Amino acid sequence: MKKRRRPRTLRGRPRRNQQTSKTSKTSKPQLNHYHESTTELLEKAITDKILRVFYRVYDYLGFGFLEAVYCNALAIEFAAEGIEFIREPRIDVYYKGNQTIGQYKSDFLVEGRVVVEVKASEILSYAHKRQLLNCLSASDPEVGLLLHFGPKIHFERFVHTNKRRA
Repeated sequence: MKKRRRPRTLRGRPRRNQQTSKTSKTSKPQLNHYHESTTELLEKAITDKILRVFYRVYDYLGFGFLEAVYCNALAIEFAAEGIEFIREPRIDVYYKGNQTIGQYKSDFLVEGRVVVEVKASEILSYAHKRQLLNCLSASDPEVGLLLHFGPKIHFERFVHTNKRRA
């Protein structure tokens, strides 16, 4: 019985694993459009630790619990990692520079410099993002993480430098 041969080309093109005769040694390499930034992320060391803990908790619990359950698990993991944190801190909100007009209550303040908001919902809404961004724009911490324990794990990092108050 004769074996049936596959055609050498597919729509006039050589198959992937076959070399073409048109390639030359002088052809230019393709440029990579991704450029690495030379600037370091603000509070990178702290946010990296937080994100490692976030993924660890999500890997263990998955999706479907209340926000309080995820916050409790994060607190346990922060303590185990030796990460300094305050649970549900009251962060002063400033108006016109240095007048305190109220307080914002977030889920965590990590090492006094990163605000962490935890959400456990099906969908992350624009209001959730604005809530954290408003906190950063009107208070001392400049970096915030929005950790979403949804059907698909997701986080967003927000930065708002407060140079106008300095």
